[in-house]
Amino acid sequence: MQELIITAYGGSDETLVKTFQKATFSFEQFIHHVLWTHELKLPDIHWLSIFNTCHPCFYHYDYVIHLETVQEDVRDLLSLTQFQLNSDEYPFPALHVTKEGTSSDSFYFANIPSHVMQRIFHVYALDFKLFGYSKNV
Repeated sequence: MQELIITAYGGSDETLVKTFQKATFSFEQFIHHVLWTHELKLPDIHWLSIFNTCHPCFYHYDYVIHLETVQEDVRDLLSLTQFQLNSDEYPFPALHVTKEGTSSDSFYFANIPSHVMQRIFHVYALDFKLFGYSKNV
C-alpha cells in the first residue's frame, strides 16, 4: 500500500508524513478507505474482520467480550477468576468521543448511502453473523 501511495502522491515517506500528518477525514471517507483497501486486497490489520483476525473456526475461545457490553462482560469474566479487581473502577465510555464531541453509532452512519452500507455489510458479513449484529444501525 505504501508503494501505491508514494506512486500516487510522489515524494518520500518523510514528505508524505509532513503532508498528511494533520489530515482529517469524515466517517464516510473512512468507510470508503476501508472498502478500497479491501477491494484492492491491501488489508489494514486495524480494519480486518474479527473472523479473519481471530480465526474462530480454528480456536476455541472460552470467553468473548463485546465492546457494546464490555463493562458487564469484564465484570462477569473477573468473577470467574481469582482477581480481586473492581471493574467499576475502570469504566469504558459507552459512546464515541471525537474532537467534534460525543456521538452514537447512528450519528456516524446516518449519512452513509445504503449502497455503501451494503458493501460494508458484505465485507463484515461473517462478523455480523458471529456476533449477532443487525444491519439496522
